[in-house]
Amino acid sequence: MNFTNFQKEIISYINKREIKDSVSFGKKYIKGINNDTDANIVQDSHQKTIQYFMLIQKLGLSGLIYVKNVENVNPGKIGFVFPVGFAHTANEVLVSEIYELINSNRFDELYPTEELILYEKRKFKTVEERDKKWITFRSIWVPIGVALFTVIVSSTVNYFIITNERQIIIKNTGAFKDTINVVIVDTFNNSFRKDTINIKSGILKDSINVVAKDTLTNN
Repeated sequence: MNFTNFQKEIISYINKREIKDSVSFGKKYIKGINNDTDANIVQDSHQKTIQYFMLIQKLGLSGLIYVKNVENVNPGKIGFVFPVGFAHTANEVLVSEIYELINSNRFDELYPTEELILYEKRKFKTVEERDKKWITFRSIWVPIGVALFTVIVSSTVNYFIITNERQIIIKNTGAFKDTINVVIVDTFNNSFRKDTINIKSGILKDSINVVAKDTLTNN
C-alpha cells in the first residue's frame, strides 16, 4: 500500500487516538479556516481534507480500521461552526466543502486495528512488502559479500607466500660472453636440485647464475 507522508502522519495520530473522527482531524489541521483566509492556505487545507477522507476509505476497505457510528449515542455531537452562509467565490466554495465534509462525517468514530498499529511499526510496510524487500536485499548484497570475501582471502594468501632465492655457479664454456640469470620457479614443492639443470658443455663461455625461487616453501 502506498500512502503520502501526510496520510502516514494521520495513521500515527489514529493509532495514538489523537484523531478519532473528522472533528478531531479538523481541529488539528483545519481550525480557523474561513472566507478571509489566504487562498493558498485554503487550497492546502482542502487537499488535506480530501486526502484524509480518501485514507479513511482505504483503511476501512483494507480492514485496518473499523468505524462506529455514534449518532444514536451522541446525537448532539457538535461539528465545526460553518463560517459562511453562501459560497460565492472560489475560495468560499473550498471552505464550504471542507466544513461540509467534516460535519457530515462527525458521527463516524475511528478505531485502529492491531494490524494498523503493527503496520506503522513495520515502517508502513505490509508483511509481504517487508519480506520482498529483505529477499531483494539478500539477492543483491550476499553475492557481493561473497565476492569481496574471496578477493580478501586471495590477497591475504598471496601476501604470505614465501619466496626464497638461492644461487649456484656452473662453470662452462660456450657462446655467451656475459653472465646470464636463469630463473626457475617451483610453485608446488622444494624438489629443485642443482643436478636438475643439464647444460651441455660448449654452450656457455663464462659462468652463469642460476636462481631458484620456491614460492610455497621456505627451503
